[in-house]
Amino acid sequence: MKALPRTMTHATLRHPGTGDAPARPGPESTSRTAPKCVRAALCCYLLTLALVVVGFSIGLGCLRPGGKTSDAAGQSFSRELRDVATRWDGAWYLGIVTKGYRYNPERHSSVAFFPAYPLIGAAVRRTTGLPADVALVLVANVCLVASFGLFCRYARRRFGEQSDRMTPWSLLAMALFPAAFFMCMVYGESLFLLLCLLAMYGIECKWRPLLIAVVVGFATAVRPVGVALIVPLILDAWARAESRRGAIATCVWLVPVGCWGLLGYMAFQQVAFDDPLAFVQTQGWWSLRPAVDGIEKALCLASGEPMWSLYVPSSAGYWAKHEGPRCVWFSLHAANPVYFLAAVVLVYVGAVKRWLSRYEVALAVGLLAIPYIARGFEMCMASHARFAAVVFPIYLVLGHLLGRAPRWMAVGVLVLSGVFLVVYSAGMAGGYRTF
Repeated sequence: MKALPRTMTHATLRHPGTGDAPARPGPESTSRTAPKCVRAALCCYLLTLALVVVGFSIGLGCLRPGGKTSDAAGQSFSRELRDVATRWDGAWYLGIVTKGYRYNPERHSSVAFFPAYPLIGAAVRRTTGLPADVALVLVANVCLVASFGLFCRYARRRFGEQSDRMTPWSLLAMALFPAAFFMCMVYGESLFLLLCLLAMYGIECKWRPLLIAVVVGFATAVRPVGVALIVPLILDAWARAESRRGAIATCVWLVPVGCWGLLGYMAFQQVAFDDPLAFVQTQGWWSLRPAVDGIEKALCLASGEPMWSLYVPSSAGYWAKHEGPRCVWFSLHAANPVYFLAAVVLVYVGAVKRWLSRYEVALAVGLLAIPYIARGFEMCMASHARFAAVVFPIYLVLGHLLGRAPRWMAVGVLVLSGVFLVVYSAGMAGGYRTF
């Protein structure tokens, strides 16, 4: 690809892969959007937080297994909220901050959880003197606010002239996504979402490839699925190169930089536990049904068995065999395949309608496919709604769909989504296996 003429400005460019996508706004118009994005970020965050707190309150007061009351142990409400925030994966992150990493090949081990989020939490704890759980909650919520702000900025650039109509719907879809309560808890999702947005924003704004690769590498230190960002990184480098040889030469050094977080964590495990893949080995202890050989697993994944088997009572993956709300409508575990498939459909629609760039499609496909292939069978699709929550291109597609739909229909969809956000938050606080 030949270099663009120096006289051509960003305002005249069209985003690769978007067909008739609107022109990018110039620097002046972008700077005027900053106050709007700050206000939008705060409003969306407060909306999400309010619904999550309502759900937690309902769960603590009404949904505890065995009919226990919310203050049975004499704890304050704030103390109980802190306990809820560290449920499931949160307890492992808290253990990493307070006790460090542990690895035992014969049992569940904390090496399954990547280091960037707990390291930041530990740094905040040492700097502020806050308790470890409060520091981790603070990091997660600050990252969520920043994610809303950066997504607003990104969406306004991508929607162009339609930004005033589409961006608010996209932000509301993100704020009311039923699995968004994980973003407010001691989970690495909000940090990972922020880094995905930052990397894609860098590609959109044509930052230096090295800087984008550093951000991508940071994301691989948060969650292993961060390697999905490598594909947009390569596509961007390829689009900028003047020749195929130049593109290959750039990728030779760019890809390792884009994996610095993952490679660094592997090096740490080699030194500490004499096994650079300890985080892979310990995953075998997180399973809801026995593993099968590679060929059988591949056939099951190809047929979608991990999804439809959740609704077959005779299946080992039947949703009601796992502790949780006995009503299918209130079970996040039962709904995981629904949100996963919804995300897949939204990405497909965005690609066909050319609402998403090739970078966004590549990222979304990677973020959905990697966990499905790696753990979808063994975990019976558990956590796939949470995984879908960070696939932010789906919110761009929802912005298009909701912005074009009748107002009553768009509002109804968002209200229903908010109701399920409260329901699943209540299930988490009530002590059910909500993942």
